[in-house]
Amino acid sequence: RNISKNMEASEFDRNIHGDKYSIILPTYQERDNLPIITWMILDMADRNNLDVEIIVVEDNSPDGTGLVADELQRIYGEKRIQVLKRAGKLGLGSAYMDGIKKCNGNFVILMDADFSHHPKFIP
Repeated sequence: RNISKNMEASEFDRNIHGDKYSIILPTYQERDNLPIITWMILDMADRNNLDVEIIVVEDNSPDGTGLVADELQRIYGEKRIQVLKRAGKLGLGSAYMDGIKKCNGNFVILMDADFSHHPKFIP
């Protein structure tokens, strides 16, 4: 196979089928959980060669969840973490709907940041 000099082999393998998974992760008061669930999702994606983006939908949490989301985006990059900040606690259903509008993947996965959906079930 011919791998572009600008593309690493792992990126080529990940993109060979063209599938991208958009994971919508609504948050409210999830400052402590967000870094853990984010790492778990990205670790699972890397181990399974999945192209994944996480869309964090943040409902203006008073505990600083938004700042944590911004830091995770800085660490992992905007291609892997998108942060959508909303004005207030607008509800889970509308968080998923707003998150879907930002998805770039051809598969959409809805998850909660409180570990009620474990990333190991994604692949």
